[in-house]
Amino acid sequence: MRATAVAWVVMIASFTTYLRAADRSAQTIRLRTYWINRLGLECGRGDPLKVTMDDLVSWLANDSWSSETKKSARASVVVFYRWAVVSGRMAVTDNPAVDLPSITPSPPVPRPTPDQVLQAALADANHRDRLLLMLAGYGGLRRGEIARVHLDDFLWTDMELLVHGKGRRERLVPIHPDLAAAVLAEIDRRTAGGHGTGFRYFKGCRPDGYLFPGKHGHLTPDTVGRLLEQLLAGPWTGHTLRHRFATVGYSVDRDLRAMQELLGHSKPETTARYVRTPPKAKRAAVLAAGLNAA
Repeated sequence: MRATAVAWVVMIASFTTYLRAADRSAQTIRLRTYWINRLGLECGRGDPLKVTMDDLVSWLANDSWSSETKKSARASVVVFYRWAVVSGRMAVTDNPAVDLPSITPSPPVPRPTPDQVLQAALADANHRDRLLLMLAGYGGLRRGEIARVHLDDFLWTDMELLVHGKGRRERLVPIHPDLAAAVLAEIDRRTAGGHGTGFRYFKGCRPDGYLFPGKHGHLTPDTVGRLLEQLLAGPWTGHTLRHRFATVGYSVDRDLRAMQELLGHSKPETTARYVRTPPKAKRAAVLAAGLNAA
């Protein structure tokens, strides 16, 4: 792939500085700059200020992209050119993103990881990977949240985990007993000067540090996501483990609000998209519709 033109590199650097000054999260900055870099590589214009609305529409009309992907790309482009206007680099009337067509993604179908897949992955996993799997499958954490788990976040008195979520929103999630046992065993190993199997960055394995130490602090969200994909057979991922957590948790007493808080969603509609209605519940509803149901 050809290199991004100098004009794009310079402008993206200033855009990144702006996002940092606006106190955007590292994950948001990474996402925004990823899409603008990609636009610079693929749109065929050597200068971001010469991009037209037709260029953007053609770029977004990628048949291989899902509606969710297009929505993410569009949002980043809109933010980028809004900043270009505010910063005085472009006139309001020249903003190519101002009238881009809106994208309404179709609701995704819940895809909970089957129990047998998670069970098999846990059986073959080393100490580190068991912790990764349990935080996603037993706690419903996102990959970025798993990456940032610190041993100080385990509030043992109340048996809750302080989760550092998206947009710097924090929440408390009860600690599953199996996860608690695995974490306490790892703390014991580190207190004794060792560490569990699977941990690569040994110097970071301290009883008062990150649960998943990395080269620069903790593992990256991308690394966590890749590891979970490798651990799970077939099409299953860390995100489908969140779907499993939501589905299993909701089946207990159908409390969508509780699941919303546990998953860290701002809207219950988002949580509803994660929950797969139990087949027994649908079957019971169909049977109840019969005239002889009473």
